[in-house]
Amino acid sequence: MIPPTGGRETDPALDQSAEADQQQADYAPSATTGYSPRVKIFVFGVLAGLVVAIAYAFITAVLMIIALTPGFDTPFTGSPRTLFASFVTVLIAAAPWFILAATIAAATEALIRRSHRDARATRDALRGLKRAPEPLPTALPAPNRRAADIVEPFRRESDMELDASPEKEE
Repeated sequence: MIPPTGGRETDPALDQSAEADQQQADYAPSATTGYSPRVKIFVFGVLAGLVVAIAYAFITAVLMIIALTPGFDTPFTGSPRTLFASFVTVLIAAAPWFILAATIAAATEALIRRSHRDARATRDALRGLKRAPEPLPTALPAPNRRAADIVEPFRRESDMELDASPEKEE
């Protein structure tokens, strides 16, 4: 059996004795509250990678056309290509790599932000646990203290508890 994860399974139970108008839940859960972080990272990677690939393909196609002009003596002087054909060829070759790189970069940034947020939460939790009461101003400095000096306040407190116990009053 799959445990309930949301929606109607986890809504508070409605009072069966109430009338139909009064059987409204406190809230109405929406079907979708937004896209998951994975989908957002993927969409960003595809769009950003595609934009960078288009810019790269255009610049590369222009440089290829310049290199293929008949006035230059280059090894690329085969058949002249049009700008559009060069652009499409470079775009098809480069787009998957730019999309992959942008998606990996976005996922890495999200992972780093998440780890920083988790580390900050851990530090805050440890600071909350670490807060100890301030030492008494009459306490001796730490290097001059002996074990008996450290234990003495606890011993006095224990003695006071024993003095106040009802068994001793008999």
